[in-house]
Amino acid sequence: MRQVTSQHDAQPDRIGPFTIARAVPNDAMQFVGPIMLLDHMPPKDIAPGEIPDPD
Repeated sequence: MRQVTSQHDAQPDRIGPFTIARAVPNDAMQFVGPIMLLDHMPPKDIAPGEIPDPD
């Protein structure tokens, strides 16, 4: 484990929606993690890879 030595290391990188978790305590992630995963899931009536009609 390397030590965080600069303020930049604590900032989330631009590699995805889950990088912010590095700045959140593990106890909080156990609660927020599942909510974030559910929030990114598509609605049940849309098949994977299917583009819904704009109507």
